[in-house]
Amino acid sequence: MKKIIKNILASALTITAVASCVDDRNNFLPDDSFGFNRTEQEAVVTWPIYSGQYDFAVIKSGKGFSEADVKITGSEFDLVRYNDSRDVTVKEYLPISKDMYAFNGADECIVHFGVEDVTKTVAVTWDVAKVDDAMTDTENYNYAIPLGISSSDLLVNEGREFLIVNLVKSNINV
Repeated sequence: MKKIIKNILASALTITAVASCVDDRNNFLPDDSFGFNRTEQEAVVTWPIYSGQYDFAVIKSGKGFSEADVKITGSEFDLVRYNDSRDVTVKEYLPISKDMYAFNGADECIVHFGVEDVTKTVAVTWDVAKVDDAMTDTENYNYAIPLGISSSDLLVNEGREFLIVNLVKSNINV
């Protein structure tokens, strides 16, 4: 009988010890942060102007414990910085005027990420006729919509804080 009681007590202590362990599986993950869903080398996306819209993804990566907002705007500063970092023999990117495009119908867009959210898709739209008229010198320049993100709640990943949508006209040759 004493043996049975000892075995029950040992089993109960083992179960209690195992059940009271702390779950530290997230120790080695970085804190939550935002970024465009791209690599550092994929800063430019080429897109036809005739579609009038480009859908892009913003991601939250890390431990997944935070709820936060991210602000998406047109970012001419990032476009200038990108142009300055490139070879001078390559065509420069010129920004399309901010009054020609919108984010989900507004000048800027604030996207809310819940604790469980990982990816959100946002649309940038433009007036095809106005953009087509503004693209006057496609021989010497690339025309683009520079997208930038910022957040007062979480860090924005360096190298993923901007995205350049390079707008192109179609040329059909027979």
